[in-house]
Amino acid sequence: MAVEDQDWWKTLERALEIVERDARAAGHTGALRLIPRGWSVGAQVQYDGRHHGEGLCPEEGGDLVSAIVNVAGSTQETIMELIWQVWPVCVPHDRGAHVGWEDGVAVWKCAAGGSHVLARIGELPG
Repeated sequence: MAVEDQDWWKTLERALEIVERDARAAGHTGALRLIPRGWSVGAQVQYDGRHHGEGLCPEEGGDLVSAIVNVAGSTQETIMELIWQVWPVCVPHDRGAHVGWEDGVAVWKCAAGGSHVLARIGELPG
């Protein structure tokens, strides 16, 4: 059975679809997709034909909310490595955002001050 046929892979792909909305809202137009990790079972986020980061383990695709958090972090790492800029950014504070949880929901949190929520992952404004 191919990696892409397994449930955890499908969950990670669904999570990537949600995270991709945020990348598009920020103007990142390169193709985003999951590719199998070469050194062990798992996946990596590929952006614009290149990939970086430590990748994702099958366990990180166990449920959709966890997958969204993990894929968002991997996507963020990949995009920032390739564009050499912080993404996403809290405009009022001019600070980067981090992946987080808020009441069981995957969110982007501002790194400034009290770490306020910018948006649910998948719902960043353009």
